[in-house]
Amino acid sequence: MKYTWKDVFGLRKEIFGLGTITILLFHLNIYVPSPQPFAFFLAKGNIGVDVFLMLSALGLYNSIRKNTIPQFYKHRFLRVFLPYLLGGVVYFIWYDFSYLKDGFLQFILNLSTLNYWKTNIHPLWYVALLLVIYAVYPIVNQLDKRTRHVSSILIGVLVAVGLTVLDKEGHLRKSFHCFSRIPVFMLGVALAAYLNQAAREDKEIRMMHLLACLPLVLVPFVSFPRLIPSQMIYQYLVATLPLIILTGFVLKRCPVFNKTLAWLGQYSLEIYAVQMFIISFVDRKHGFETYPSYLWYVILPVVSILLSVVLSWVASALRRRLE
Repeated sequence: MKYTWKDVFGLRKEIFGLGTITILLFHLNIYVPSPQPFAFFLAKGNIGVDVFLMLSALGLYNSIRKNTIPQFYKHRFLRVFLPYLLGGVVYFIWYDFSYLKDGFLQFILNLSTLNYWKTNIHPLWYVALLLVIYAVYPIVNQLDKRTRHVSSILIGVLVAVGLTVLDKEGHLRKSFHCFSRIPVFMLGVALAAYLNQAAREDKEIRMMHLLACLPLVLVPFVSFPRLIPSQMIYQYLVATLPLIILTGFVLKRCPVFNKTLAWLGQYSLEIYAVQMFIISFVDRKHGFETYPSYLWYVILPVVSILLSVVLSWVASALRRRLE
């Protein structure tokens, strides 16, 4: 069975869905650690964020080509910030007015994610990063095009090296966990034109390519001597695209769960947001000792998915009015 780049792009929702599951389990493992060896593998689930960002870079390339700049910003706002706002209003009303009693200004700063860049504290650092990425993407895309991808690669390298130096000096604050995802996004920007062209031409991904991907996917799971600080930046950078390629191959060959994964994939952002709001609420209000650990691995994903469907439905209804 022929496997092509068109298949990879066609399975985008399914890959998002699988990434959503890995991130759900990764966050749960932080607050409700599972026994070994499961904890070791779940701890690598945050690579799902890198997968999201690379796929987003590939998708943004098509979006900017099909829309004017105002339309591009409007679509990004309605797709990303609107669902976040609807869920965030509920969470931050409790957090700022009831839990911290900080008042309206702090509520606005938290809801807008601006407070994250000052305090490095926010349950949804990923949304804060997305808003910045989407804001600058048209400029980044033009630079990438005019410099024939040199600028994107250079930005990615400079950020990775800069984070390594800061980590070595002990200045790697929590916000740099967010910045460490910029190199993989910039790699996606640099590859977007080529990979989208390969998808349009239905270019085949041969077995030799898949075999070359296998050792690269295993890189994050190997314990290397700590030769350089922040080495996980480089490990995930190496593994993300090969992981996308191999995941697409497996999903095409074994499509048993593809409909379920595609369904989850369309709610990926909402599930992420709702889960982090719930985790933050439980951690501050009750703690995770209220139920046995194994129950949290059932309760939290189910509740997060159900609430995310409701959130998506409300956001879609509002989006149709705004469009």
